Amino acid sequence: MKEAFKDWIYKDYARRTHLEQIYNDTFNNSVLKTYDGSQLELEGFNHHISLRPHQKNAIFRTIQDRAVCLDHQVGAGKTLCAIASCMEQKRMGLVNKTLIAVPNHLTKQWGDEFYKAYPNANVLVVDKKDTTEKERELLFNQIANNNYDAVIIAHTHLELLSNPREIIEELKEEELVNAEKNFERQELAYENNPRETKKPNERAFKNKLDIIRAQYDAILEKQGSHIDISQMGIDNLIVDEAHLFKNLAFETSMEKIAGLGNQQGSNRARDLYLKTRYLHQNDKKIMFLTGTPIANSLSEMYHLQRYLTPDALKERGLEFFDDWAKTYGEVVNDFELDTSAQSYKMVNRFSKFSDVQGLSTMYRAFADIVSNDDILKHNPHFVPKVYGDKPINVVVKRSEEVAQFIGVADENGKYNEGSIIDRMQKCEGKKNKKGQDNILSCTTDARKVALDYRLIDPNAKVEKEFSKSYAMAKNIYENYLETHATKGTQLGFIGLSTPKTHSQKVSLEVLDNAHETENKNPLDEAQELLESLSSYDENGNLIAPSKKELENELKEKEAKSVNLDEELAKSCSFDVYSDVLRHLVQMGIPQNEIAFIHDAKTEEQKQDLFKKLNRGEVRVLLGSPAKMGVGTNVQERLVAMHELDCRPDELLQMEGRGIRQGNILHQNDPENFRMKIYRYATEKTYDSRMWQIIETKSKGIEQFRNAHKLGLNELEDFNMGSSNASEMKAEATGNPSIIEEVKLRAEIKSEESKYKAFNKEHYFNEESLKNNASQWDYLKQELKDLETLQSSAIIPTHTEIKLYDLKNEESKDYELIKVKEIEPLKENASMSEELTHKKLKEQNKQIAEQNKEKLDAIKKQFASNLNDLFFNEERDYKLLEYKGFVVNAYKTKYQVEFSLSPKDNPNIAYSSNNMIYKNDTNQLFSSYNFCAEIKFDGFLKRLDNAIIKLPEKIKELEDSIETTKENISKYTRLVEQKPSYPRLEYLQALKWDHKTLIDDLAKMGKDRDYKPVFNPKSKEVLKNLNAEKRASLVDESVTEEVKEQAKQEAYRPMKKAANDDYDMGM
Repeated sequence: MKEAFKDWIYKDYARRTHLEQIYNDTFNNSVLKTYDGSQLELEGFNHHISLRPHQKNAIFRTIQDRAVCLDHQVGAGKTLCAIASCMEQKRMGLVNKTLIAVPNHLTKQWGDEFYKAYPNANVLVVDKKDTTEKERELLFNQIANNNYDAVIIAHTHLELLSNPREIIEELKEEELVNAEKNFERQELAYENNPRETKKPNERAFKNKLDIIRAQYDAILEKQGSHIDISQMGIDNLIVDEAHLFKNLAFETSMEKIAGLGNQQGSNRARDLYLKTRYLHQNDKKIMFLTGTPIANSLSEMYHLQRYLTPDALKERGLEFFDDWAKTYGEVVNDFELDTSAQSYKMVNRFSKFSDVQGLSTMYRAFADIVSNDDILKHNPHFVPKVYGDKPINVVVKRSEEVAQFIGVADENGKYNEGSIIDRMQKCEGKKNKKGQDNILSCTTDARKVALDYRLIDPNAKVEKEFSKSYAMAKNIYENYLETHATKGTQLGFIGLSTPKTHSQKVSLEVLDNAHETENKNPLDEAQELLESLSSYDENGNLIAPSKKELENELKEKEAKSVNLDEELAKSCSFDVYSDVLRHLVQMGIPQNEIAFIHDAKTEEQKQDLFKKLNRGEVRVLLGSPAKMGVGTNVQERLVAMHELDCRPDELLQMEGRGIRQGNILHQNDPENFRMKIYRYATEKTYDSRMWQIIETKSKGIEQFRNAHKLGLNELEDFNMGSSNASEMKAEATGNPSIIEEVKLRAEIKSEESKYKAFNKEHYFNEESLKNNASQWDYLKQELKDLETLQSSAIIPTHTEIKLYDLKNEESKDYELIKVKEIEPLKENASMSEELTHKKLKEQNKQIAEQNKEKLDAIKKQFASNLNDLFFNEERDYKLLEYKGFVVNAYKTKYQVEFSLSPKDNPNIAYSSNNMIYKNDTNQLFSSYNFCAEIKFDGFLKRLDNAIIKLPEKIKELEDSIETTKENISKYTRLVEQKPSYPRLEYLQALKWDHKTLIDDLAKMGKDRDYKPVFNPKSKEVLKNLNAEKRASLVDESVTEEVKEQAKQEAYRPMKKAANDDYDMGM
């Protein structure tokens, strides 16, 4: 229905152009600026550090714009951009005090980077102890009363900085109004279509209003300090890894749609939104830093716009999420593998951009986008290339135990009791209740068993051929041997498991069924916490923390450590880390060259571990994506990365650990060095489902990032790196029907692209015909105007200029007399000839002196006029008259344009490129008078050149008119033909085959004994299509041959007759 509606819109030219005009007036009405920071001189910056062009451009952009998102590839140097931006704006007086919020473990690292770039900077790095309840008030006063260049604070402590009360009240009312509007929309939708729409629940709506009020009342009550950020002097906010605040609450009437994100949002996101709202309302500055602006859901782009450009959303009427979604997104109905990874189900997913050009323009209006590809254009060896140009997929066989745990159907199609599929079937349609099985717990178990069956049954025996950890260990060992001479290092990412002990304490005696736990004395943990919160007075007496401080610290400690995967991993006695380590040691890698990221308990220990890895003392580091993501700079000797299990939002950060600058092995051999990336999956398990999720999300993210370069308006058919995820999904399922489904889906997308391109070509022909017809009228009028202009030209004996005074619009005539040419005096010249020659020279001298006086007066008035032009309002000004023309000037802050008009017809105006003077882009925001740089002598030469080239311009127009006439004839013929798409039957057959195959897969999921007999209709259609094409080519060649034979036959008798006539004539 949607496709038919689009076709209906585009088929009628008038309808199409009318809607295009509405769109252009509302959305497509802005031009993106370009930023060139090459001229930046960063005062106080460490001259030993070199900034790359994209970094200087980004710094220059942050100076000019109020809200910026640095969407730079992981490892592209965002931190340095932010630091330099902060200090340069402080130097220029644009900002006073910058607040920088960074991930908890990076505060010290940011402080070090800051002082490394600006040794004389005045920076406050907020320590954990500064944020205790007892010290907070002192900290807030310290921030408010000191002239810091920057204050660096951890993400979890950002909420401690109170927000202005009026902003909180304002947002509370706004959320209540949005909730009411949403309810009204649902009521209206139900009234219009009661069969297809669910009736809104009034009781649930009232409960929602109560929840919103309670949430904001709690925020107001929680405001612990009488000092809020408005009183601290903060006028610039920088948020590092801003995607961690993506869960901003929003209202929507869309139900049962996947891909919308978390509608309820998080407290940390709401707090940040309050702060950005205050900054926007007071014309302050905001900068977000992220390499993954879209991490989980396409709706995150909407939230990013709410944070950084709320006014742009308001101007376009897109404040409400549903309006934004209908304008830029599309809900796609598609089949996806279910959690069992054995069968397909229909899913409604918000996963397609329908107007990517408009959204891309809105995004790039505040986003500074830099990818590795962008940098590689200028520096081909900026980062290592990936081995084979794509990850290495490693698929491990599924054991019988895993199969039984996931679910095996009997002859009646019933799955074994207690299996994942059986449990999920029992949970479907039921509400989650505490203590009962639910879909989430089923999914968690499905992920666990895909990683290692021993996470379900610690006492189970797993053979090597069914072990992902063994497969990873084997690849690690092979790379270890290959790079032994250069001490190559490797990273292994393991998400759904946690080591139970230090890497050097893992028992090596038992390889299978081994699991040990390092028990830590609870009293020791309590003592450590007590000591960290205690302090001493000036007499050396211990000041113990209060009970409330201890409780708050425990809550904060708990909040910081919550990582779902890690918490789940702690509940199992078996751990994959130790299993991998044992395999590695058994193969031959010394245990002291293997480490777990969990070995490092403090930031200092972590940095020490990273140094050992960069020196090659530790060759293998195993860790979770959460602990080994942002801030893990261990790339100096990295040769391979292994992804044993991962979530979609973690992939880019994981691979960013290696695909970044600073690898010395790559620097030593940039042409041949390749980084290996391994991805592991167990066939026919949740791994295939997880790779499908990655495929879905990477599709939207990659397509959006590259859309503006490719000029695409729809992104459904564009697929780059995500195709590798498709392959992985197909390999992991092990089902040939699913592999065939992946191929069919790709072929359908390819054919749909061709079909759309075919239709677009027809629409293009229609557009071209209309445009050329309009161009014809325009060119004819322009030719007439230029001929009129040319006819008014006067070539005077002397140079005559009438110059206007812009102050009072009075004019004055100047005539520069042409000096007479004097021939050289002959050697035997007479006395009379000598006197005449001398007299002429004196006359010329007098004329030259008079001309000089006039010329000086002209130059003075001309300079005065241009000075007035710079400061006057933007409009046309009559500047002078010259050679029969009136010369006008029009100035903007970007340029001044001069034009020629006939004296009697000011409506005709002609300007050439050489009559436009542009301002220096680096001076746009200064008081620099670029008009003062225009000198009269050069200006007069440009005028003469423009006048001389008028006949040439007229000839060009005549040629253009002739070309346009030919184009009109060509496009008229093409539009009238209206050919049908020759491969439409093949496309329809492909879609039929795909539907048939999906139906078969659904039946296979219900009936184990069902054996599909899939006979693709599309293959037969394609075969016939190719046969027709070959026959057509043969017919054409035969026709040409017959034509040639007929021609020869017709020619032969004529030739004979001619010869006969010739003979007879003889």
